[in-house]
Amino acid sequence: MALSDTKQQLELIAEKTERAADIGPRILREIKSSILFQYKWEELLMSGPVSISCLGACFVAAASPKANVIFTPPSTGRFAELIDSGGEYGLKANLVHCANLGNYAFIEAESGMSVINMTSENVYNIVDDIMGTLESPQDAKILLPQQLETLGESATTCYEAAKKIDLKFEKWLYHVCELHVACIATQTSTNDKLIANDIERSATQISIDYQKVTVAQLEKTTKKLEEQLDVTTEAYKKASDGFPTGWDLLGQQIVGQLADSLTTALNQAIPALVDNLNPIAKAKAVANLAGDLIHGDGKEKSSDNPSTNGATSAPAADRHITSPAATRPKDADDPAYTQAARDLPFFELVNGVFVGDDGGIDWDKAKGEPGKANQSIAFAAKMLQSSKTAFPSLATSAEPSKTYIGALATACEIANGIKGELDKAKDIKYTLPSKESTTVQKWRSDFTSAFGALTQLNATAKSFPGSPAGGAGIASGVDPGVQTAQINAKTAQSQMLLDAGKNRLTTTQAALVATQDTYQKSTELLTQQQARFAELNANLERLKSANMTLSEIKAVLVQCIMLVVNLKTQITNLVRFFKAIATTVEFVLNKQVKPFITTIKAITSDGVDPNEAFKVGQYTMTDLQRSAIFNSTLTIRAYYSVFGDIAQMWMDMSQSNIFPGLRMLDELSALDVERDKSIVQKKAGELQRWSQKASEDVFAAAKSKQDKVLGGMKSRVATIAKTTRMLPPPPKEIQKAIENGVENSKLAAEKGIEKQVQGSLVGKFCRAVVATQDLPARSIVETSPVLIMPLHDLNALKSTLLNHYTYNWPIKNAETGVVSQTQAVALGLGSLFNHSSLQQNVGWSRDLTGQCIVYKALRDIRAGEELCINYGKLWFVDADEKQGQPRDDDEDDFLSSIEIFD
Repeated sequence: MALSDTKQQLELIAEKTERAADIGPRILREIKSSILFQYKWEELLMSGPVSISCLGACFVAAASPKANVIFTPPSTGRFAELIDSGGEYGLKANLVHCANLGNYAFIEAESGMSVINMTSENVYNIVDDIMGTLESPQDAKILLPQQLETLGESATTCYEAAKKIDLKFEKWLYHVCELHVACIATQTSTNDKLIANDIERSATQISIDYQKVTVAQLEKTTKKLEEQLDVTTEAYKKASDGFPTGWDLLGQQIVGQLADSLTTALNQAIPALVDNLNPIAKAKAVANLAGDLIHGDGKEKSSDNPSTNGATSAPAADRHITSPAATRPKDADDPAYTQAARDLPFFELVNGVFVGDDGGIDWDKAKGEPGKANQSIAFAAKMLQSSKTAFPSLATSAEPSKTYIGALATACEIANGIKGELDKAKDIKYTLPSKESTTVQKWRSDFTSAFGALTQLNATAKSFPGSPAGGAGIASGVDPGVQTAQINAKTAQSQMLLDAGKNRLTTTQAALVATQDTYQKSTELLTQQQARFAELNANLERLKSANMTLSEIKAVLVQCIMLVVNLKTQITNLVRFFKAIATTVEFVLNKQVKPFITTIKAITSDGVDPNEAFKVGQYTMTDLQRSAIFNSTLTIRAYYSVFGDIAQMWMDMSQSNIFPGLRMLDELSALDVERDKSIVQKKAGELQRWSQKASEDVFAAAKSKQDKVLGGMKSRVATIAKTTRMLPPPPKEIQKAIENGVENSKLAAEKGIEKQVQGSLVGKFCRAVVATQDLPARSIVETSPVLIMPLHDLNALKSTLLNHYTYNWPIKNAETGVVSQTQAVALGLGSLFNHSSLQQNVGWSRDLTGQCIVYKALRDIRAGEELCINYGKLWFVDADEKQGQPRDDDEDDFLSSIEIFD
């Protein structure tokens, strides 16, 4: 039940005001939680074991007689990546070389991740030291620059380690891509050309030109940060000019929002800094060769698939490299978002003079406290007018700037109008407008709209990935005794504190819920991703044979490319991130720390703070400088911890889920693929089974970690919800503005997730069927007609890849009545359902009369879930099968033993 007494409400807000020791952990937690959905260590580790299994398949392919192929070089006379022997480019030798390159890449990954892991641990200690140093001027003067320089050096160390890993994976990727293209040139089909087009685009997106950094873009981004720092400094000085004594709570709000605006600006800059390390304009090793040898009339393949009663074929769940900006609203870097944070206290001050939802103006509050020269509304008018003058130099033509400019103009007009009425009221004969006056009614209506617009901008910014939902912190706390005394005063600032507290708690809760929902959505992809990798593993096992054909070899290479792209995507994220952090640290050192040190040196030399004249409540400009460094360092630490976790989890899990596979690869590499064909086949099978078990272990660890993270998020949401329930809700217009603002960011994040999934290379060649709407249990999901193969075609069918996707089908001889078993190919979505024995949610039955297969939901299925069937007795390893579990290896029972009948 909400508290009805204003004093009790104020006391509750004061009680919930953060203590200095709690600010840092809260900011770290909120920033990290908000970006976890973008960067997840499980995406790297889950694809590792399957990739190693794929390297084993390369050895099996090299042992096939069909691998005795010599490639014709391109028109340049040489391949860019393939190795030659005696001037000849052989498929067999390059398959072995491909496997070795993959092995080298994983070895480099182990070395590089070890460096990143150890350096990250050191970074956390450095940040802790910086937090302590900020509290002591004497220590800060000597230690702070050194600590920031060490932080920057650590980011560079991690960047170089990640770069080495990336270059090894790039070498592997370019080689396998070129090998695939060479195979296509030997035996070309239209589908091969389409695949090559997709591979070319994917390789380009994750290739970095380390020799070329866009200096102009870097300068533009840092210049924006400098401008925001300058505007914030000027806003502080403007607020300090004639700031009313005794308004310490308002001072706390102003300084807190100024610090928050700088954190917002930094969070806006990080995606741009990440993007500054540009992809290569064209991956020439792939693109040029493909164009020379095979590209002709290949056109984009349509990915449209007709939906069937709530089921649709969709790209599988894997993430492609995209900018962090892809998960943010359009124009998320607009300066209106930082300006909204700066101006929020002044909008709140104007809002505080209005009485109730439909009342007039509390003229006493508008005047300010008795005996004070400054009217509260006059102070708000001055600050809003200052913003109106300053913002045009920052504004863009985008919608956020337009919205802010409109809201600011309205607020200025109303604040000045109220101030004008107060000036007239100096004449004791003048009667101030009542709530029934047209002027006051219009002011209320217009200001409600303007305040709602600004609140929505602020709520959107608070929900950006990387933004602390509860706002940034002030490095120096407020005196609790002063705060308690002031919240009991019936002043405009106490009303502002109450309204601001309710609005901010509501915004924080909504942003945390959005973070939780977005993370939940991203975790739902984990099971789908596990199914994708299980399917890839199963495909590899099906393809392995002593006489692998060239078509099957090409299929192995495509699977290899998909997996390398997935791995390199995550490695490239590391490279771009650490480069961005190094640049961010340099900015903080030069533009925040050095000016702060200049101030500290003056204080420690003669005991006089040169910023003492600029005072806002209890705070000086020095406190704002300290708070800027405090929040920037915490932001860096929060981002760092996400990528440090990737390295830590790699180190924790690689010994059991990566290195055993590499040792098996070494054993394969030592064999003669010509002489030891049967041994190669056997060891590749052992490698595949290990890969399946390792993938399951990573999946289980990832699921456990995700559940723990979600549990923490839910706990924090519940805690803050308990407080907000004790306060009256904000006015409905403000509540709606908060909801809309948060929804803007949430929808952008979810669309970014979907875009990344849809852009996946694995998604193009590893399909899934996903529910597009809720499906009740036992409802028909799909009815697929079948193509029944004549008995005399079965031998021919068994020599094709299509044989791996057929259903057993009984047919009756019309003359003799004898029933025989043939194979049937399911059309529609029937051949696209993936297999799972543990996650199966769809059953199927054969309609022999109607010559179709009917698929039904086994339980209630939510929209977005992948639809999986149980193939029955598999001749390859079941995606959910535990190692050592008895299996029936009867190939003839493939896709035949599990049927669901009414």
